[in-house]
Amino acid sequence: AGHKLYAPKGIGALYVRRGTNLARLIHGAAHEGGLRAGTENVLEIVGLGKAAELVSQHGEEYAKGMQALRDRLENRILQEARDKGVDLRINAQRAPRLPNTSSISFFGVDAATILAELEGVAASAGAACHADKVEVSHVIAALKVPEEYARGTIRFSIGRETTEEEIDQAATRVVETVSRLIGSREGKLNEDEGKEEPGKVRLTRFTRGLGCACKLPIHQLREVLHVFPRPVDPAVLVGIDTSDDAAVYSLGESVGEVQSAVVQTVDFFTPIVDDPYDFGRIAATNALSDLYAMGATPAFALVIAAFPLARLPLSVLKEMLKGVSDTAKAAGIDILGGHTVDGSEPLLGLSATGFVRGERVVRNRGGKPGDILYLTKPLGTGILSTALKQNLLSSSETKALVETLATLNDRPSLAMTTVGVSAATDITGFGLLGHLLEMLGVDSEGAGDSSRFLAARLHSREIPFLPRALELASSGVVPGGSRANLNWASSWTRFAEAVPQAVRVLLADAQTAGGLLMAVPPHRAQGLENEFQKLDCPYWRIGELVERGEVAIEVL
Repeated sequence: AGHKLYAPKGIGALYVRRGTNLARLIHGAAHEGGLRAGTENVLEIVGLGKAAELVSQHGEEYAKGMQALRDRLENRILQEARDKGVDLRINAQRAPRLPNTSSISFFGVDAATILAELEGVAASAGAACHADKVEVSHVIAALKVPEEYARGTIRFSIGRETTEEEIDQAATRVVETVSRLIGSREGKLNEDEGKEEPGKVRLTRFTRGLGCACKLPIHQLREVLHVFPRPVDPAVLVGIDTSDDAAVYSLGESVGEVQSAVVQTVDFFTPIVDDPYDFGRIAATNALSDLYAMGATPAFALVIAAFPLARLPLSVLKEMLKGVSDTAKAAGIDILGGHTVDGSEPLLGLSATGFVRGERVVRNRGGKPGDILYLTKPLGTGILSTALKQNLLSSSETKALVETLATLNDRPSLAMTTVGVSAATDITGFGLLGHLLEMLGVDSEGAGDSSRFLAARLHSREIPFLPRALELASSGVVPGGSRANLNWASSWTRFAEAVPQAVRVLLADAQTAGGLLMAVPPHRAQGLENEFQKLDCPYWRIGELVERGEVAIEVL
C-alpha cells in the first residue's frame, strides 16, 4: 500500500513451471492471482519508510492542499450541475472525511456507464478502486444513500500533483457526460455533440460486459428459470428443462418429409470487439451457432438491438447491422425484421429460426460412456476480448481473434449430422466446463450427488487455446464471468495436481461464438474425423465420457 503515500513502486516477475503449485507466503488482497512473493524487498521497504517520514513531517501541509483541490472539484461540479439541470448529492460532505477523496452520487444514471463514456478522467464506481460490480457498494449503503442515487456513485481522488486546471477540466467533463446520458434517457438528443466518429469508435469502451461473458451466472439463471413450468404440449421436442441450445417444436408431417420441426433461438450481447462491423458479424455468428448445434438448417432471423443514441452516431448502428447482414448472407438466410430500442449501451443479436427433421435433432444430452469428445474451436475468446479492452493485443492478434469469433459453425454441424453423434452443444458463456456439465445432466441443486449423472474425462494437453490465452490468463487478465464459471464448475470437477491454474481458468472461460462440443460413439469417431477433414474443418479430440464416478468431470 506504499503507493498511497507516494512511496516507490516496484515491478517483479515470477516464472511458473507447468504443474508447479504455489502457495501463499504472505496473505492479503487477491493481487498477483492470490500469490505473494516471499523475498523481502528491502529497497521498497526503505522507500516506504522514507515516505512515512515525509508524511509525518508534512502531512498537514499535504492534506490542506489536497482538501482545497477537492473542495474546488465539488464546488465546480455543483455549479455546472445546476446550470445543466443535473441532480446529484455529495456524500458525507459535512462529516469528517479524508481530504483527498470525494464521493458524488448522480441521480438516475449508472456509474459504470458514466465512467465508460468519460474520457480524460480516471475515477472509480462506488467506493473502491477495484469496484467492478453492478450491486451497490456496502459503504454507500451504510451511508444510507438512496438507491436512485447510489447506483450513480463515483469516487474521485485528488493527488499531490493534481492542478487546478485539471480539476476544472474534470468537473466540466463529468457534468457534460452525465447531462448527455440524462438527455438520452429523456429523449433530448443532440445529433452531433460529444459523439464518436464512426471510424474512431471503440465499442468496448461503451459497455461493462463483453459478449457472452455478460451472461447471468449459471446458478442464478437456474434459480429464476424455475418460475417456468415444464412444457406439456406433446409437440415440444426440446424445451426449457434441459438447458439446450434452442427450442424445437414439431410441425408434424404436413410440411413434408424433409423438415418437420422448427428450431428457435434468441441470443444477444454487448460488444466484444471495438469495430462495429465486426461486432455485427460476431453477434450473428453467435446466435446462429445455437441452430447449428441442434443440427438444424437456418431459415431466417430477426434482429434485436439496443443503441445509445446520445453516445454514438447512427452510422455506427448501420455498420453493426451491415455485419449482421453479411454473416446472414454467408449462412444463406435473410433478415426479415427485428426490434430496436434506445439503451445506455450497445446490444445486438438475433432471434433465429431453422428447421430439422424431428428424429434428427441433436440434443445436448444423450451421450453414453465410451463416447469420444470433440471440440471444433480453440478456447480463450473471453480472456482475449478482455485483453483487447485493456489495449493488450496487437493489430494482428486482434484480427486473428475476430476471425475466430466470426467463423460460422456450419461446417462442423454438417459433419456431425452426416455421421451422427450422441450429443452436442456450442461453447458460449458458461465455458467448456459449464456446457459439458449441462451435457452430463448436472443440476446446480444436486451438488455432490454424483450417482445421478454421466461423467467425463478431459485431457488438458489436448485442449486447444488461442495464442497468448495462457499467458494472459496467468497474468490475471480474466473476465469476471469466467471466474464465476470456474467457481461454480469446481464443485463437480477434479483437477489433476499438474493442471496449472491458468489452464483451469481457460476451461471455464466465457466464450462467445465458440466451437461445437460433440460426444461421438467410438465406432463413428473415424468417420467424423474424415468428414472434418473433407470439409476443411479444424477439430480436436479432447476427452471421453465415462461411467459415473465420484465427480462429474476429471481433468488430467
